[in-house]
Amino acid sequence: MLSAVAPSLLVAEAEFDYSEAIARLNPMDLTGIDPELAKILGKYYKRSLGGSAHWASIESIRFEGTLRLKEDEFRFVAYKKKPDYCKIVLMGKRDGRLVMAYDGTDAWQLSSADLNGAVAMPPAEARNFIRDATIGEHLLYSTMPGKRIELLGKRQVEGANCYDIRVILPNEQQIIYAIDVREFTERQRITTNAVSGDLEVTTHVETEMLEGLAIPVKSTMTVDGQFRHAVRIKAITTNSGLTWSVFTRPAELNNRAAGAAWALEDVSAAGASSSAGIGSSAFTLVPQLTGGGSSQSLFPNPNATPMPSILDSIGK
Repeated sequence: MLSAVAPSLLVAEAEFDYSEAIARLNPMDLTGIDPELAKILGKYYKRSLGGSAHWASIESIRFEGTLRLKEDEFRFVAYKKKPDYCKIVLMGKRDGRLVMAYDGTDAWQLSSADLNGAVAMPPAEARNFIRDATIGEHLLYSTMPGKRIELLGKRQVEGANCYDIRVILPNEQQIIYAIDVREFTERQRITTNAVSGDLEVTTHVETEMLEGLAIPVKSTMTVDGQFRHAVRIKAITTNSGLTWSVFTRPAELNNRAAGAAWALEDVSAAGASSSAGIGSSAFTLVPQLTGGGSSQSLFPNPNATPMPSILDSIGK
């Protein structure tokens, strides 16, 4: 049975610097990889990422889409920049917003309902967010020190035959990718939520080729077969000149409300060039959008006392 195992607390403390780990590495180097797995990955690199030259030309991506929960639907804009910068702005009711970001070093979050400003993401949530912050998948950089990639076999996903490939990162986080045996695109991803311990299964319902990339445009996440959320990507912009400052936590200002407003601005102007009609996120949006003030996690322990959704509170 497939499973992604949550690392021990001791291992969880032993994080690694992704940017440093991939420095001077070729993202598509398959030296030392099992020949059968290397053949599969080689085809995946070509079909899903356009090959080495094309992938090297991709520096940043901006996504627009919707996140549908059981009863509500919300718009989001997400920004990703190599090697592992990521920012998600989720638009709630009455123009309220929730921001989650990582600048390669600092993972932070901010709600427009909280005038305390931007705060550090709690460690467990940060592990989830940082894991998914990279552009592309962890099937790249197979020669990264401490990283292991293994072919588990074949199985069917939504009627399609797939190769199951497990990636174990240097910090022992695991991701299982189901790669279509004919199209060599990702059909499904399985991860373990570091907060709840839930095994999260993200299935790509629809994928399109766009600007040389295989883009999942409709994805659904389930836990124990139960629906958690669905993501629909409606627009994508590549290489829009995003700078590092887009992802950094805003400095605390004397006027904290003004500081919060700065961080919550839609930086879509930075992504206004060369856009295409549909795109994809290479990340998994965090499903537990709940929480309170800055001293509490936006993604609390599921066994704790239930709290109102952050999406209901922002903008009030």
